[in-house]
Amino acid sequence: MTRKIHVSPEANKVTAISAALAKEEKCQIIATHSIKDAHPNNVDRELKNVTYAKGGNHFAVIEVMDTKSSRPSSVVAELYNCNERTTEKTDSELLPGAENVKPLIISNMNQKQCTLIDTDVVKSANTDNLDAEIANKTYMLGGNRFHITKVIDTKEGKASSVVIDAYRCGTELTQ
Repeated sequence: MTRKIHVSPEANKVTAISAALAKEEKCQIIATHSIKDAHPNNVDRELKNVTYAKGGNHFAVIEVMDTKSSRPSSVVAELYNCNERTTEKTDSELLPGAENVKPLIISNMNQKQCTLIDTDVVKSANTDNLDAEIANKTYMLGGNRFHITKVIDTKEGKASSVVIDAYRCGTELTQ
């Protein structure tokens, strides 16, 4: 009977990632690691420990050289260090002051003395955070109102990339 490799508590936070996602998220390859003739139950465990020891937070098996019971026993893996956004932090937080940014109702634009500041593209990895990303971008441009002029991309029927016009409107706004 093969003994299970112990995974340190810190190494338990290391997770598998696909090579394609690692590239998309611009993860840095910190090393490659080969495992030969290991028990299939220990492959992930060893990869977690080695990745953590080398300063990484994700690994991707790029080649399976051998299997036992149709499970990998000899592999080559790339070890990555990805930024915090990749490691489960997908929620965008509003910048201080951005909570006052609101959508602009075009029919009310003239009476609210609004000035177009800039037009920009806003992208979000998580469609549920697009509103926060728009508010933050508008605020950073010096605006307090925005208008979505075009949807560039969608994920699962929700906008994930849009073109916005950022406006600065007078202080007498009640909206």
